[in-house]
Parts: sequence; structure tokens; C-alpha cells
Amino acid sequence: MRIFRKNLISETSVNYAVVLFMTIGIFAVVKFLGLLKRAVQGSLPIDGLGLILTLKVATFLDVILTPALYISILLVLIRWNRDNEITAYATGGIGPMGYSTPALIVAFFSTILVALCSFVIGPSAEMAYQKKVAGYRQSLKSIPFEEGRFRDFRGGRSVVYFGEKNSDGTTDADTNRIRLFYVISEPDSKEIIVAQDGEYTLNLNDKMETLNVVNGHRYRISQKLRSYELTEFTSFTESVPILEYELSTIITKAKPTLQLIGSNLPADVAELEWRISKVIVMPMVVLLAFAFGSSRITSRMSGSLVGAVLVYFVYGSLVGFIVDIERTRFFGIDVFLWLPHVFVALLIGWVVLRAHQNRGIIPT
Repeated sequence: MRIFRKNLISETSVNYAVVLFMTIGIFAVVKFLGLLKRAVQGSLPIDGLGLILTLKVATFLDVILTPALYISILLVLIRWNRDNEITAYATGGIGPMGYSTPALIVAFFSTILVALCSFVIGPSAEMAYQKKVAGYRQSLKSIPFEEGRFRDFRGGRSVVYFGEKNSDGTTDADTNRIRLFYVISEPDSKEIIVAQDGEYTLNLNDKMETLNVVNGHRYRISQKLRSYELTEFTSFTESVPILEYELSTIITKAKPTLQLIGSNLPADVAELEWRISKVIVMPMVVLLAFAFGSSRITSRMSGSLVGAVLVYFVYGSLVGFIVDIERTRFFGIDVFLWLPHVFVALLIGWVVLRAHQNRGIIPT
């Protein structure tokens, strides 16, 4: 019995490593092509693609681990059946129920790994990815204002417009005309600055962005008093701190699990349910794979593998579909999320029972 468990677990581990390596490799190549396209379009930094790819792979690691292990177990047991190793162990007194112990061992450790990825590693990687992208977009502001186009300032709360140069190459400042138009939006007032020229600078170390304006007028309009003030200046400088990438601005899947637990927002509740579901799916599919692999369904390798993969595909898709519905709170009843798990648990019990009775899964 000990040799049987050792061989089964060790061979499953080796196959899992190979399948997981190939799966992550394929996923990384496909994801890299998508990230490279975005980098060419200017949405991502070229020099940071390696780190970004690593973060994205870590984000989806909890989703990759489960099907890779499922396929690995099926491949091992199907090969055992093809080589009559299952029959040899059965003659030694190891029937379908004898696979329960190694199945529980594999399920226990794999569930811990998925829980770590789903609750900690995945959200942390997504947070790091969001900060990396936000920092890159913020650094783009270090490029001087482009002439003839509007540009946001003060974290998007204000708008700056630089006029284009004249046809002879001179600026509006040289011809004593207005070149800069700057609108500052406040809750109870607005400011409009028109000037002959200006310059924008960004200091990421000090987290400050500065706008220097020369030779112009400043109009301050009070919405409450319905009046305005006019100030003429030769030089005007405004420095504002760069807005931090706060947690409230990130997408839901990057939020820490502890924050989701204390939230009543539908999107947060659905995200928490999705993370819990990914953890529950792992032991369920491990037990399902061992049940399928040790039953008579493996007498035909191709049919058993396709059927088992189809069951997993329907199971995973149904869980994801229900979570998406929960995000809209269409039903508002979380019990629907448990129905796929209950169904698979009953299926596992049925397969094990039929295997114990030396019968096929589908009655004939």
C-alpha cells in the first residue's frame, strides 16, 4: 500500500510539473504578444514588459494550477489503466477506495497552494501591475505639452491648452498674443488663466508637477457670489502634488481579501465569492480526477479523457457564469453559487460508488 501511494503521488507530481510548465509557457507567450501590442501602442512601457508579464502570470496562477493538476492526474491514471497497473494493484487488494488517501493528500496540498495564490499572491500581483501601469502613465506627463491639444492637469481636475506655433516658427508670445489657456475647476469656483506662454515640468522624486506661466491674466469666478476677480501677472507658478494611486481607484480583483470581507459592495462580494470558489474547485476536481481515473471509464483512453475534460469545462464555466451574475446581483441569493459544487460532489460519489461495484459510470 505504501509503495502504491508513493508511486501514485510521485508520478502525479512529475506529470504536474511538466503540464504546469507547458501551460504557463503557452499562457505567457499568448499574454506577452498581447502586452507587446499594447506597448507598441504606448499603453505599456517596453522596458518593463518582463516584470509586467511576470505579474500577469502570477495574477492568473490560481486559475492555471487547477486544470493542469486535473489533466496530470487523468494522464497518470489513464496510463496506469492502459498498462494494466490498476489491474495489478487491484489483484493486490487495492480497489477504487484505495485511491482516496493519495487523492486527499494531493487535494490538501494543492488546495493550500491555490488558496495562497487566490487570496494573497493574485491580488498582490494585480495591485503591483496596476501601480506599474499607473506609474508609467503618470511618467508620460513628463513629456512637454503637445501644441494644439488639450492636456489634463492636477490629476485630471483641470485642463491646459497650448496654442500652436505660427507658420513662421515663432510662438504667440513673440507676437504678443494668447497661446496658453488654463481652466482650474474647484467645487465652488473656477479659474481661467490666459497667457502668452508656459512650461510644464514633472518631478517624480518629489511627486510634484509644476506649471509656469508668463505674461497673462487670471480670472477667478465665484459660483456662490456670481462674481469674478481679474489679476494681471508677468509670472505665475503653480505646483501640485501628484495624486497617489489610492486603493479606492483600483479594480476589484486587485483589492486585498481582508478588505473584500468587510465590504458590502456587490462587486466586492462577487470577487470574494470568486476567490473562495477557486479554492473550493481545486479539491473537487482532484477528487473527481481520481474518481474518473480509477473507474471503468478509463477502459477507453480517448473517450475517458474527453469526457472528464468536458465535465471540468462545464463545472468551471458554470461557476464563473454564476459569479458574473452575482456581480450584477441579478439573483441576490448566494446559494446559487454552491449548486455546481454540490453537483460535482454528488457526481464524485456516484463515480466512486459505481467503481466500487465494478460497474460503469453510465448504467447500461
